[in-house]
Amino acid sequence: MTTHTVTTATSDSAAAGRETTGPSGRHRVAIVGCGFGGLFAAKRLGHAAVDVTVIDRSNHHLFQPLLYQLATGILSEGDIAPPIRDILRHQPNTNVVLGEVVDVDLDAHHITVDTFGLRSQIPYDSLIVATGANHWSHLLGNMLLLWVFGQAIENAFGSRMYVSFYLVCGTAASIAQYLVDPNSTVLNLGASGAVAGVMGGYLAMYPTSTISIFVWPLSLFTGRDLRVPAWLMLGLWFAVQVILGINGLSEVGNMGGVGYWAHIGGFVTGLVLAPLVRPGVRDSLRTA
Repeated sequence: MTTHTVTTATSDSAAAGRETTGPSGRHRVAIVGCGFGGLFAAKRLGHAAVDVTVIDRSNHHLFQPLLYQLATGILSEGDIAPPIRDILRHQPNTNVVLGEVVDVDLDAHHITVDTFGLRSQIPYDSLIVATGANHWSHLLGNMLLLWVFGQAIENAFGSRMYVSFYLVCGTAASIAQYLVDPNSTVLNLGASGAVAGVMGGYLAMYPTSTISIFVWPLSLFTGRDLRVPAWLMLGLWFAVQVILGINGLSEVGNMGGVGYWAHIGGFVTGLVLAPLVRPGVRDSLRTA
């Protein structure tokens, strides 16, 4: 689950008990970011006598921990990334704005929002900033995937070759992210892409192996995991990355700060490279 930093700011007149209001005569609340912090704040204010404006650079609320269930076909894309407007559709006092906040004027009490190159100003009386601080779910998900698939690849390649393979996939992932989306603001270190490369390598070497998946809440009640072939799970996972990556190119900013094209580049690199560096093939290449 993503950890969110939520802060609020109110005008001096409001703090002194003299609220400023918009044309509707009600207090104006602007919420920047619609992760868990921003979404819960908007829901809590749904029946309050205020006008709420939610600003997010994506048009959906993405719940990353369920991505693996999407990859296996258990859930649809709409189940883990529902549109923000759909979530808040029953709140008549709430307006959703797609765009990226580029400036906050604390003296004039307005926010400058960039939407596909067009800039607009949104006034506020109270400001809630819930842009998120740490993507722990993404980090823990990478560690889990590396633990599941990395051991088999390391055993097959040997530790030294495995490290080289991992670094090459990470480098290729960073290059892919930059080539496809050079203007991306996502931190591009290649770590997720390197993990994706390990997954691609696993698919190339062990496509028919079986993967056990804990499916919430089914596995909790039945005490059994869902068993699927590696080619199905990893193939669907890759398809999801492509879909989300293409969608991200048409949106302001990036989807939840995730470099999907790095995932794609790393996965393809691992898929192609793994059969070439496995011990038997590597030895034959040396003697050729």
